Amino acid sequence: MRGSFLGIAAAAALLNGASGQLSAQVPQGQAAPTMSREEIANYAKVQIAISAVHDSVNAQLAQSRNKTTALQTQLQEKMRVQVADILQKNGMSEADYQRKTFVVSTVPDARKAFDSVVAKITGAPLPGQLAAAPPSRTAIPNLPAGAVGTHIGHVMKGFSRSRRMTLVSRRSTRRSRRARRTISTG
Repeated sequence: MRGSFLGIAAAAALLNGASGQLSAQVPQGQAAPTMSREEIANYAKVQIAISAVHDSVNAQLAQSRNKTTALQTQLQEKMRVQVADILQKNGMSEADYQRKTFVVSTVPDARKAFDSVVAKITGAPLPGQLAAAPPSRTAIPNLPAGAVGTHIGHVMKGFSRSRRMTLVSRRSTRRSRRARRTISTG
């Protein structure tokens, strides 16, 4: 528990230091730092690889057989080595990775480009965009806006649910009565 807190505290200190350095580099009145589309694509590939390493090692950390302090430390070191290897293979330093993380986190256009690249690479939908839900079995008509429409919607939804529950409870009551009759007559 203490080791994980120290890891989180170290990561927060790194992020605070990186954001403080970056804000110190950009004086007031100048544009925020940006990244080219190619830089964003390279960063996205690195981020996906690092996320896979984090997921893998975190799954191992969560296993009950790996709960000793020595194994936890060994797995955390394994994760640090793998992340450093990914950064080195992609020609990116830790400071450069932190800077790009900060830019993608704070510049909306860079975030949008990053999300679209990640969606293309992984096949996952863009964040915030879900497929339309299939129409419900009991379609609710267009309701007026405001509190009246909300109330009508709740009443209609509650009625359909309570009607189904009433039918189900009637069936179960009949079954239990039959069972009692067969037990008392048997």
